[in-house]
Amino acid sequence: MRATSLHPGRVTRDEWLEQQCRLLHTAGCTLAAAVEAVNARGEDARSGALGRRRAVTLDHLREVEGGCKLLQRLQQAIQDAIYDSEQEMRELRERELTPADLLVEGDGLIQRYRFLRRRNRILDGLRAELPRATLHALHCLYLLRRLREGDAFEDPLRAPGCDFALAALDELSGEGGSPS
Repeated sequence: MRATSLHPGRVTRDEWLEQQCRLLHTAGCTLAAAVEAVNARGEDARSGALGRRRAVTLDHLREVEGGCKLLQRLQQAIQDAIYDSEQEMRELRERELTPADLLVEGDGLIQRYRFLRRRNRILDGLRAELPRATLHALHCLYLLRRLREGDAFEDPLRAPGCDFALAALDELSGEGGSPS
């Protein structure tokens, strides 16, 4: 979960966090595709075009279960990264430096601290949104299971929105994001 490299004057890429955001967005797209397919099959079931086939297939259930598990893993990984990053920031703040150390390491330490502050800001945003998306995905899974067991298909389902992952990616790719 370390930065790839420190370049004075440039924002360090956070490849790990970028990867987590991409995974999160992919999970959201997978969930949306599965829910959209179930909604289409539900419409077909109401009109009689589906025949005796079920509106919710085992593949739909597997896709949504996989998306839910991925969201839960990502939520835990984000929480762990926040803890690790805060610990590292605390160590940087509490580090005792001599004037000579400041001359030699000062720029690198400042860049690392800025990287960690930026990472924490983005992680906090993800931490604020992920529980709601995960809970929504778990609710979709519950409803799909009920539909699979024979409950009537009434209202179209809505997949959880994971666009906040794209916003985090935009912030990560920006030259410094918001001012520190």
